[in-house]
Order: sequence, then C-alpha cells, then structure tokens
Amino acid sequence: MIKLFKHLSLLTVSELTDKAVVFLLFIYMGRVFNPQEFGYLNYILAVASYFIIFIDLGLPQLATRELSSHRFLSSALLQMVSATKLFLFLFVMIGWIAFVLAIQKEHITLGLIMTLYLFSRVIDIFWYLQGRQDFIAIARIKLAKSFILLWAFAFLYFYPHVGGYLAILILALILPFGWYLYHSDLLDTLFDTKRLRFLWNNPWRIKVFLLKSMPLIASTFLILMYYNLDTVLIGYFMDLEAVARYNAAYKIVFAFIVVRSVFTSVIFPRMSEKKLKWNEGKQFLMIGIGVAVLIALIAYYFSEDLLWLAYGDKYITSSYVFVILSLTASVLWINLFFPTFFIAIKQEKFYMKVHIITAVINLTGNLTLIPRFGIEGAALATLIADVVSLIIFGFMYFRYRRIDSWNT
Repeated sequence: MIKLFKHLSLLTVSELTDKAVVFLLFIYMGRVFNPQEFGYLNYILAVASYFIIFIDLGLPQLATRELSSHRFLSSALLQMVSATKLFLFLFVMIGWIAFVLAIQKEHITLGLIMTLYLFSRVIDIFWYLQGRQDFIAIARIKLAKSFILLWAFAFLYFYPHVGGYLAILILALILPFGWYLYHSDLLDTLFDTKRLRFLWNNPWRIKVFLLKSMPLIASTFLILMYYNLDTVLIGYFMDLEAVARYNAAYKIVFAFIVVRSVFTSVIFPRMSEKKLKWNEGKQFLMIGIGVAVLIALIAYYFSEDLLWLAYGDKYITSSYVFVILSLTASVLWINLFFPTFFIAIKQEKFYMKVHIITAVINLTGNLTLIPRFGIEGAALATLIADVVSLIIFGFMYFRYRRIDSWNT
C-alpha cells in the first residue's frame, strides 16, 4: 500500500499539473473567445472523440490488462496495438475529412487540422506504460505536455483564435511521445520487421485480439455517448452559445474529477494483476465518499462565485448546470473503481451491458429534457445515468465479493 501511494503521489503531481494547465487554458479561452468560438471548440472536440473510438477500439484497456498479467508479452502487444491503430487511423482519417467537407464548410481549415489531433492517438502509449506500471515515464510525459501547453497562454494573448489553440494542443499530444519513443528502445520494437511480417502473415492474431476487445469498444462508445452526446445535442437543439454556457460550467466541474483519473490509472493494473485477491476496495470507497461530500458542499455554496471568478459575468447563468454537474462528479467519485474492477476480472460483457443501459437512459433523457429544460436538462440526464451506473456496478461488486468470501 505504501508503494501504491508513492505512485499516486508521483502521478498526482503530474496529473494535477497537466489538468491545471488545461483547466486554466479553457477558463482563459472562455474569457477571450466569444461564445460562438468557445462553443465551436467544445463541439468539435466532442465530435472528434467519437472518431477516436474507431482508432482505439478498446485496445488500450485490453492491452493494459493483458500486459499487467503477462509482462513477457510487452513487445508483441506494443507492436500489434500500434500497427492496428495506425491501420485504423488511415480509414478514420478518410471518414473525418469527408465529415469536415460535408458538415464543417465554415471551418474546413480547423477541421483538417483536427486530423493531426486524431493521429496523436496512434502514438499514445500511456496504456503500455500503465501496464508496465512505469509511472515515472507517465509523469514525465504529462509534465512535458503541460510545458508545451503553457505556451498557448502567450500565443492566445496575441492571437486569440481557436486554430492557434488546436495547433499547440496537437504539438503537446505528439511531441512528448515522439521524444520518449526516440530516446527509448521502443522504436526498434515498433519497427521490428520480423514481427511485422509475422503479423502480416498471421492476421488471425490481430483478429482474435480485436474480437476480444469488442465489448470494450462498445463500452467506450457508450461512455463517450453519455459524456459527449449532451454537447452534440445541445448544439443540435439549441446553438453554439448554449454549448459554450454548458461547457463553461463543465470545465470547472472537471477540476473536481481530475485526481479521480489518477486513482483509477494506478488501481487498474493492480486489480488486473490480483483479480479477486485485490483487497484495497474499502479504503478507496471511503476516499471516494469523502471527496463526493466535499464536492457537493462546494457546489451548493459557491457555484455562482466560482463561475464569476472564472468568467466574470459572462456565464453566470450556468450556475444551475454547475450544481447538477457537480453532483454527477460526486457520483463518479463514489463509483471510483467499481466499473474498472469488472474489466480487471474479465467481465467485459457485463461492463458493456451496464453502459448500454446507462447510455439509453442518457440518450432518452437528453432527447426529452433538452428541448424542455435546455442545458439544465442535459446535465440532469447525465446525472441520472451516472446514478444508475453507480447502483448497478456497486451492487454487483459487493455481490462478487460476498460470493468470493463464501468460496474461500
């Protein structure tokens, strides 16, 4: 447990630095961009996330789990996942360019720049470093990304344009991984022609791996559906200004969720390795509940103050959205490790079924509540879906634990 918290401390510093820079950048852009520009930025990033699904295809999570349990597969997994993601990117790129030319005629240049944003997923090897539990490398890459993003403040001061931010964001996503691959021995692994020829001559191996990832593919899509669909549907039912108001609140709430991702990134490899023998659940559940209560209290008493501090009077009307989304953040903290537990013990199909249920609830809620209540309706739909997710995952987690204790 001591080693675990050392890793958590290291990752927390780098993760907080990374997220703090991104958070402050979005606050700054909320101030310097007009609502139409700020709304478009959030809209295009939300749409791009759906294309990213078809580049990742659930492979990073599956590979992290397998690598945590079978370290000797590290080279084979790195090359197979990277080659597969590059192949998938080429097809996704064609679809993205068609989308930009057909739907984004007013923003063709920005849309084409986003092609490089999609490519950054190909060289993203956080899954590999996480599976090997190389948290020092993860921390260094995150800090390098943060350093590059810091230049966006100066750039946007002289040239406050969405394209400028996207260009710097893409550099921040690509350069640290490129530097790491160049200075490690991983490039030799990636370009090992013998293994590449072996994969080319035995495509069934990739096919089997992809088939095993299908539940995670579906789950990833469904998760993004109820975390990004609200932004897309607000843009459809309302306008980009409403998207800006919604995301102005969401970006502040996101600060409440930052450290959660640090916990899950450290917990998941340990659960994947120990499976049902993992026994740190009670400690993390208490941490989750404590943070959830704190978030709810902050939102209740300081929602308008935080919005005014971030944006002035520009988005003060988003206070109700802020409170609802903060309750969602509280629920996510209580649901800290329940979902990833079922991936770790190879229950991807159950994991997928839960997300099917919650995605349907969220989609129905958005379609029903946005036309009636606007952006507050979108936030409420997300909250309801996350509460249902917590109930199902939490109930089944304790049921598995109870059955396991009976068997032992």
